[in-house]
Amino acid sequence: MSKVVLITGCSSGIGLATAVYLAKQGNKVYASLKDLSRKDKLVAEAEKENVTIEMLQLDVTNDASVTEAVAAVVEKEGKIDVLINNAGYGVMGPAETVSMEQAKAEFDVNFFGLLRVTQAVLPHMREQQSGHIINISSIAGIRAMPTSDLYNASKFAVEGLTEAMAPTLAVAGIKMTLIEPGPVDTDFIGRSLQLGEKLQNVEVYRKITEKISARRTEMFKHSQKPEEIAALINEAITSEKPDFRYQTSEAVKEMARAKLVDLTGNEIIEKSIEGLR
Repeated sequence: MSKVVLITGCSSGIGLATAVYLAKQGNKVYASLKDLSRKDKLVAEAEKENVTIEMLQLDVTNDASVTEAVAAVVEKEGKIDVLINNAGYGVMGPAETVSMEQAKAEFDVNFFGLLRVTQAVLPHMREQQSGHIINISSIAGIRAMPTSDLYNASKFAVEGLTEAMAPTLAVAGIKMTLIEPGPVDTDFIGRSLQLGEKLQNVEVYRKITEKISARRTEMFKHSQKPEEIAALINEAITSEKPDFRYQTSEAVKEMARAKLVDLTGNEIIEKSIEGLR
């Protein structure tokens, strides 16, 4: 059954792949971008796959932009069946190296932006007594990685918010799902990441950051394709009873399992320390 789907952050990566994939399944897809001048890649992929995708401007950090975009979809379609909160941003570096401006920007997109769009869509879903909200989280929302301090924190916040909201919204007929990828072959590292601005010359941080950067580069050699994530999202929205959490690969499942069975947290911390020495 065709659904009306609104997706944030569709200029590239998971958002773009999901927009195209869901459109190919016959859904009415509204792919939003912060800057419509960056729509060329999405337009090209839609033409290549011979699908129709509606594109609209939506800046998750701007109240008016979010309100206008959601209203435009509802006015045209009369409903929103699925919201996919995908827009993301990353600041890399130990917490002490990150400026408060960078920290606020991280949360403004990854947490408050997600909340802003969700709050705008929920009145319509409550009125129709149905809907499905998909929040794109990360393994970093379950298991924190050294030198990704603020990014980890923002994804932990998304996990907590979603877990708290899910039971209440279920009573109203609205489903919530977390998608938890590991490394994905996108331009997130190159385009969306920023490094902490301060204390780059502190020896202990510099050495650790170099080690983690090398490890991250190696991890991303084994990335999943965005289309794999899109297929999993499609599985979630077409399921009568979707899972609350979906880890996107066996490797991510193992990382999540190791964290969740270590009730003291000691083993995870020790393993992380070993990798920094």
